[in-house]
Amino acid sequence: ARYLGAAAFGQYAYALAFVQLFSVVAAFGLENVVIRDIVRDTAPARLETLGSAWRLQQRAALATWVFALLLVGVWKGLSDPTFFLVLSFSLILLAKSSEVFRLAFAARVDSRWVVWTENAVLIGFALLKGVIMLLGGTVAQLALATGVEFALLAVAFAWVYQRVYGDRAQWRVDKMRMKTLARDAWPMVLSGFAVMVFMRTDQIMLGELVDDAAVGVYSAAVRVSEIAYILPSILVGSLYPSLIRAREQDAAAYRRGLEQLFSAMMLFAVCLIVGGALLAEPLMTWLYGASFAESGRVLAWLLWATIPVNLGLVAGKWFVAEGLQRLTFYRMSLGAVVNIALNAWAIPRWGVYGAAMATIAAQVMANVLFNVTHPRAREVFWMEIRAIVTGGLSILPM
Repeated sequence: ARYLGAAAFGQYAYALAFVQLFSVVAAFGLENVVIRDIVRDTAPARLETLGSAWRLQQRAALATWVFALLLVGVWKGLSDPTFFLVLSFSLILLAKSSEVFRLAFAARVDSRWVVWTENAVLIGFALLKGVIMLLGGTVAQLALATGVEFALLAVAFAWVYQRVYGDRAQWRVDKMRMKTLARDAWPMVLSGFAVMVFMRTDQIMLGELVDDAAVGVYSAAVRVSEIAYILPSILVGSLYPSLIRAREQDAAAYRRGLEQLFSAMMLFAVCLIVGGALLAEPLMTWLYGASFAESGRVLAWLLWATIPVNLGLVAGKWFVAEGLQRLTFYRMSLGAVVNIALNAWAIPRWGVYGAAMATIAAQVMANVLFNVTHPRAREVFWMEIRAIVTGGLSILPM
């Protein structure tokens, strides 16, 4: 962002946000379903689950890639610079066809291989992008490097999996298993798409309603705020198989685990909000330069969304464990609708700050308030409220 400046970085972020809208569809929403079934299944059934899930992801990734390119080609035109940026980033969609290898590690609670592989590729391409910038490279070249980075990461996951477990040749594809996985996953596909709509539509709407510079300022803050989601996501994902086992063996331990996880997520969010209020503006100025000072003020706002997002991470696992995936779709769809409506109203009035406020409101609606509307989900709603109260009390001495 510092190298490109606000306007060029806005073009980069706009195209990336467009591609990310479809990334969950490309992965076919199989994450929680595959992990759940691998934990529950016997060894032969696990191999069938992995093979069938991989075939589903291959088909979904290819179809999504074609659709995304057709859509941006019709919308922007083949000669528009945005088309080449989207074409480069679209390698991310094809890379989703190998997501099942990452899930296989997660189901075995052996995510160290995922972390090491991701870090190795990340560091390598960070150096490559540094060289591109030193040589005066363009935004198009940086976008292409990003797309290739994700494609190489997908290949690396497959290679590391084979080196560690060596059973890829034993994976089996079963049509009936594919149908079962598709049936269980479709609510997650739709809800995942809804999530991406209300996580990325603000950047797209800023580009359409304001300008590229506004997208750049806002997207810089979003990128930093989303780093705050990495640790909670890893923690919840790592503990999910253990929660599934606890649910099968000890209902009381299962509930205690959920309560503790909600509280931990809330306390983490509180720490980020307090830190953001003090450090967001100098941090963004240090990272991206004086032209992105406004991004710091936007970041301080966006960090408030970590409360509903962190609680929603835990609630999302509970919905899958309880077989209530369809409710995930409903709550994420509600959040997407709220976010689009609020962005349309708030962005013309308050620009990047309106987009930030719309994001917070949509996350609260989807991840907390929705749960009070369904009898089965009220249990989770009250867990979230207790975690919020506990977290709020924890900052009173400050």
